[in-house]
Amino acid sequence: MAADGLGVPHAIWGGDPLTSSGLAKAREGVRLLEDLRGSKERRNQMAAEMIRVIVHQEIGEGQVEAFRKMAEEMTAAVALHEPHTLCYEWFISDDGRQFCHVDTFRDSEAILEHYARAKEVAYKIPDMGRIIETLILGSPTTEAKELLSWLEPQFFPFLVGCTR
Repeated sequence: MAADGLGVPHAIWGGDPLTSSGLAKAREGVRLLEDLRGSKERRNQMAAEMIRVIVHQEIGEGQVEAFRKMAEEMTAAVALHEPHTLCYEWFISDDGRQFCHVDTFRDSEAILEHYARAKEVAYKIPDMGRIIETLILGSPTTEAKELLSWLEPQFFPFLVGCTR
């Protein structure tokens, strides 16, 4: 299959670039490829800026219903008021004794916004049981790290990745 100087097969734009219609299609194909490359770079930059907080915790005896209610209320508030909290999920073990909470924030500023809104409830989470482990995936600012320090997290700075 013939290709242009960029290594793009002619079939991608549907014709020989030496004709006027083929040249127009070739230019359109090159613009599309440039847009895709730019989108990929933006997605990779987003991946580098995003921060995930994963909290694994035991639920105290008799706390399961209170925990479920708190998780539902917090999730509704985040969905309504926090557009920069990209993901906010709760998972519970089969026996109902442990949960994992996964937050994905656009960046450190989103963490600060979230805890400004949710601090009264968030700081009560340890009262519902023992925190087993907290992981912070990404590279939060010093201010965000200090804010999250009450969770006694392990930090894993971003290395490399892609986001779709």
